[in-house]
Amino acid sequence: CAWAGLRLPTEAEWEWAARGPDARLRAWGDEPPQTGWVNGLLEDDGFTHTAPVGRFPRDCTPRGCFDMTGNVMEWTADVFADIAAAPATDPTGPADGPDRVARGAPWHHPAITLLVTFRWAVSPDKRIENLGFRVAR
Repeated sequence: CAWAGLRLPTEAEWEWAARGPDARLRAWGDEPPQTGWVNGLLEDDGFTHTAPVGRFPRDCTPRGCFDMTGNVMEWTADVFADIAAAPATDPTGPADGPDRVARGAPWHHPAITLLVTFRWAVSPDKRIENLGFRVAR
């Protein structure tokens, strides 16, 4: 990201972009997804794995961020830790640790479990087909 003047978002930035001030569960709100709303395990969303960005217009946050509910989990810049004791405003993880935070739900999850609230502990050297990233500046 650095060569382009960009970076990975912090976990707090990712969550704000996905959930907003109303703390929604999905990009469009709290309503469970229907076929054609999101790339996940739905009867016929047209994709067996990842989908092109923006293919599901309903999976767009009020801030214009596509595919934060489904498609792939996304790397954040933060080290994974229990967030229960973190400050409520712009929390940061520990400076060091074995795992990084990935957010969101990937395409192979059942539709009802596609939530922007999912957070995952992932080793930074892990490379899997359902893990991607978006950038911030």
